[in-house]
Amino acid sequence: MIHSGPMARGAEFLERLRRGILVGDGAMGTLLHERGFPFTVCFEELSLAHPEAVRAVHLDYVAAGAHVIETNSFGANRDRLARRGSSAAPRDVNLAAARLAREAAGTGVFVAGAMGPLTPPRPGESPLPDAQREEIFREQAQALAEGGADLLILETFSDLDEALLALRTARGTGLPVVAQMAFFEGGRTLRGAEAVHALETLSRAGASVVGANCGKGPRETLLVLRELGAALPGPLSAYPNAGLPRLVGGRYVYDTTPEYLAASAVELVRAGASLVGGCCGTTPRDVRAIAEAVRGLAPGTRRAAAVARTEDVTNVAPVRERPEPTVFDGRGPVVVADLVPPRGLDTARVLEGARLLSSAGVQLARIPDNPLGAPRVSPLAIAAILRRESGPEPLVHVTGRDRNHLAIESELLGLHALAVRYLFVTTGDPPGAGAMAPATLVYDLTAAGIVEMAGAMNRGLSPASVPLGARGRFVVGVGLDPLAEPLDGTLRRLGRKIAAGAKFVLTQPIFEPERVAPFAAATASLGVPVLPGVLPLVSARHAEFLHNEVPGIHVPEAVRKRMAAADPDHAADEGLAIASDVAAEVLRRFPGIYVPTPFGNYALVAQLLESVRARR
Repeated sequence: MIHSGPMARGAEFLERLRRGILVGDGAMGTLLHERGFPFTVCFEELSLAHPEAVRAVHLDYVAAGAHVIETNSFGANRDRLARRGSSAAPRDVNLAAARLAREAAGTGVFVAGAMGPLTPPRPGESPLPDAQREEIFREQAQALAEGGADLLILETFSDLDEALLALRTARGTGLPVVAQMAFFEGGRTLRGAEAVHALETLSRAGASVVGANCGKGPRETLLVLRELGAALPGPLSAYPNAGLPRLVGGRYVYDTTPEYLAASAVELVRAGASLVGGCCGTTPRDVRAIAEAVRGLAPGTRRAAAVARTEDVTNVAPVRERPEPTVFDGRGPVVVADLVPPRGLDTARVLEGARLLSSAGVQLARIPDNPLGAPRVSPLAIAAILRRESGPEPLVHVTGRDRNHLAIESELLGLHALAVRYLFVTTGDPPGAGAMAPATLVYDLTAAGIVEMAGAMNRGLSPASVPLGARGRFVVGVGLDPLAEPLDGTLRRLGRKIAAGAKFVLTQPIFEPERVAPFAAATASLGVPVLPGVLPLVSARHAEFLHNEVPGIHVPEAVRKRMAAADPDHAADEGLAIASDVAAEVLRRFPGIYVPTPFGNYALVAQLLESVRARR
């Protein structure tokens, strides 16, 4: 029988762990979703709005044989509730969650007050100060303790510093604390914390129990526990996910069977776990199977042993390197021009264009990604073709418009494998008329976020801080609108991208020579090469289209009038003359020039460059 009083129940929890195995419950969100609540709902608020639904989940886990049930409060800290648009007071949510679990548990089951991490800052956001984060965790921990929790359980943390901060505030309640982190490939968290170091650190900081939860499934959790070996003397916990889900009819479905989870639980116990439960995707059926499988077992003897992983990314052989990128070596003006992928299957014209650009002195061929949101051949494919031919170095667009962070990371790895070193990172034009409707906008990562990802690879690390076996050698460029109003704000945002690792800047076109000097003065302190855009207009209609329909391009009224006044048969010559005047001024003040290719007219680009050379 559990003694009365939270401190006594906490002591009893630790004593029970020393004597044998305790079984935890499974997922809360998975069951609430199965029972009709959409993912758009804040599940933690249901403790106030639909207490009967939350109570029913708790009772089902108690009936399945769970010795420890968790409160419905994983995301009930002030930060996460605010991000979800909740108007509920965090204290009220946590008190209600703890009292519901306490009622369902009765006197024979322990209640663990669940606490999750804060929301990671979005790209460009500064993290909250430690004092503010500590106050957020303290508010939650105290409410859970007041509501009747016997212990507190920290779950799915990826940032070790944040986990330590949450642990310090949780220990202030006097309750035992189970501190868990989520580990993935390589035995690291998504923020790069290595399992043995992280859990040793949490144990030394006063966690009563340490362990792993969430992740990709039981196998990864088992590898973590085996890696721990005899490193930690205290109790261990394991709450793995039920594998990975698939989306069926708008619902996430987990195919992992109760039998598999039960067998995995036995292995986790043999690896040293004293507290075994489930995370995402696990249900009362799974918990019942686990409870039956581990009944009568004792934690296995922990032995220090090296674990052989299927894929050890820390020992990947270095890739074959091309010579170090040398375009921005300061020995002459850098010339960049667009090489536009085709809309169809014939790539012959792209190759012809590449040869013409190369003969005209273009060093970098910028390959846009579905410009104006219309589908074209992948820039990565065009870069691979260029790699087989002699010609300019490919400068490949990487956008966050229609790829999640997983796809972008994969694309960067693929580009590096193709020895593509120059990247142009941009948000990407929204889907246009040529795209299949409705095209989905993703924007997992902003341009700054993609720059940071490439920068991590240049340090030899994945975005999750997993070693890649070699340092990347990307040279990353970003965009700038030279006519933006006000320019100061645009330059501040650009400064953040440069701080994240951008090494050069291409701008939207400038159409008037007198604009060049002020822009040179405004960008002189950036510390990276800036290559202004110079676009030869081909007609008055072209000028009006760019000004009115292409985002980010501003053709001054005087230039549009000049093009309108030109003889239509010689309008392209007038556009070339305008561009030549601007280009000459640009190359007097900047280390290079960027020439967008109008309508795939590579010959016009060559004419402009020849005109500039003649004037120089």
